[in-house]
Amino acid sequence: MFFRNQIRVFNQQIRNNSAIIRFTNSHEYIKKNDGFYTLGITKFLSRKVNPIIYSELYAKQGSVIKKNQPLLLLESAATTKTITSPFNCIIKRVNSEIVNDPYIINTDPLESGWLFEIYIQKQLLYNNDEILTEDEYNKFIEKQ
Repeated sequence: MFFRNQIRVFNQQIRNNSAIIRFTNSHEYIKKNDGFYTLGITKFLSRKVNPIIYSELYAKQGSVIKKNQPLLLLESAATTKTITSPFNCIIKRVNSEIVNDPYIINTDPLESGWLFEIYIQKQLLYNNDEILTEDEYNKFIEKQ
């Protein structure tokens, strides 16, 4: 019985640590967490806008956001990029660290460089031609 319980706990830990992550063709990622999603930019985009020297938030905690609404402006010495929402959502939390130190987006975009925690309808990640799996996204950026 003890052994079965240990296996069940181990399997639960594996399920909890395997994040569901999806991508957009505009190089944002959406990562599932407990009851909400994290939105950020991909490594591919962070390298194109490198180094990020300035960021300006267009959305704040509690904002109700429409698809394609601007969320954030990123600026480097060579270019600017406006990050827009890939779908309707509500902003749960803003990563305030990216305002104080926008370079963190370049150094660790998938972890500490996340942009927003958001609430969305789960089905928006599935059966949606604009949302890509990791394999589909990797094939997409190979063509870029």
